[in-house]
Amino acid sequence: MSYAVGDEIEFLARLTASMTHEIRNVFAIIQESSGLMGDLLDIPGEEGPKKERHKGILSKIQDQVNRGVGLVGQLNKLAHLADDPEKKVDLTDLLALMVAVSRRLAALREVELVLAPCPTQQVEVETSPFYVSMALHYCLETCLGILAPGARIKLGIWQDDKAVGFRINCEDMNRNQTDSNISTQAASTPQWAAVEKAMEKVNGSARLDNDSCIILEIGLP
Repeated sequence: MSYAVGDEIEFLARLTASMTHEIRNVFAIIQESSGLMGDLLDIPGEEGPKKERHKGILSKIQDQVNRGVGLVGQLNKLAHLADDPEKKVDLTDLLALMVAVSRRLAALREVELVLAPCPTQQVEVETSPFYVSMALHYCLETCLGILAPGARIKLGIWQDDKAVGFRINCEDMNRNQTDSNISTQAASTPQWAAVEKAMEKVNGSARLDNDSCIILEIGLP
């Protein structure tokens, strides 16, 4: 099966990856300049509230530089998902990346994203990282559109002899809603159709299991 993404996606991914390198250079210059200013402030001399205030400002700059570098790193990884139509994918790393880039969306809905304990050994499969990450994204959007504020989405990896994939549990703690309602609503959303379509691209499937649990399954060769 061909997992190739469209030329338009490849074009956008290449430009995004290139721009992230330039943004990293910007952060590197800011970091270097703030470090130099910190060294100047450490030179023995006048002490007092003004100097301490300047040190506090530099500390905040450094915190934001570190945050920015982390965000750019995540964006760079997303851009490189389209590099290869098919390759060996570490599902643990891919799941962690998608959870990291989705935390803002979850926070806006006041829903907590939780990573379940991962297997001690790497879980790798030959597949398309682009389409698998797309399925994960739309799966999270499906859950976020259903769950009430205060809910939790727990994501983990599962495997057996025939398949590997992801398990997404929806836990709605603050609303009187039966598990069957969660599954019924999920199956009728446009995002769920996108989940199924993305999984078909990798010869996989998406299903609702135990009413409040979503399974994304990637078949093994």
